[in-house]
Amino acid sequence: AENEIDWIAHRKNTGKSGKNNQEDVSNNETKNFFAFVNNLSFNTLPNLLIGIGIIDKYVFQPSIIKIPFISPEQIEEEVNKLPKDSIYQDDKLMSENLCEYLSNSFKVEFIFDETLGNQDDDEILGKITFDPLKIYITKELQLNKYRWRFTLAHEVGHLILHQNTLKNYVTENIDIAEMLSLSGKFSSYTNKYLEMQANKFASILLLPKMSILREVQKFFVKENIRKGFIYLDHQKVNQQLLFDLLITLNAKFDVSKEVAKYRLYSLGLIQNNDMKSVKDILKDV
Repeated sequence: AENEIDWIAHRKNTGKSGKNNQEDVSNNETKNFFAFVNNLSFNTLPNLLIGIGIIDKYVFQPSIIKIPFISPEQIEEEVNKLPKDSIYQDDKLMSENLCEYLSNSFKVEFIFDETLGNQDDDEILGKITFDPLKIYITKELQLNKYRWRFTLAHEVGHLILHQNTLKNYVTENIDIAEMLSLSGKFSSYTNKYLEMQANKFASILLLPKMSILREVQKFFVKENIRKGFIYLDHQKVNQQLLFDLLITLNAKFDVSKEVAKYRLYSLGLIQNNDMKSVKDILKDV
């Protein structure tokens, strides 16, 4: 069931079956939990059970966590709180500068030289842990610059938007490729609101509104586009215009064409006959 906690490697015989133990503990609310045992404090029930040796590890289904509503405008406000002058250079996000700022401000450590392994059959691309506070990007992404940068921005989104919520329930939040998808399609085991908010944060962080608008305006003037957007249909001339714009943004901001296209849609700079489905993908969460 989606509301279960998976208990792994029980150390002690408590007199109950593993299934009953799982049901008893998963039905307890972990938020606002506090325990003090043997001069040690624990802020979640699973951490208490790990600390006193009843279990080795737990995996909480993140899909059941209630994620507060955050509008795109609020997400943009959070991005705008970051020190633009120190983390951007010529409008491009400088990853090292961002990590340095966050390390000092949030006391978070960044780990980029480890293989993160798999979750089931899917490669883990990034994760955030809360005790201690660390952000990981798998070293396998080092050869894929654009995916690496988006994954980092996504994890920073979890740090800034979700840390206070997630740390009440889990010790870490793992991201596989599905959770970094911009299609809006997620499995039932993924908390789509959590991941969509982090993806929106990442796209805004990598392509700040005023910066991308300046580049698009220059492109529109050069191509004599006066209607304020590119209409994407079957006409090859419009498809070529969009492709050329995506190449421009790709080079300027060091982002994939997919991320640039997603951001253009969110700002209404691309339009087509299927805007209903586009709005579904970009809707407020």
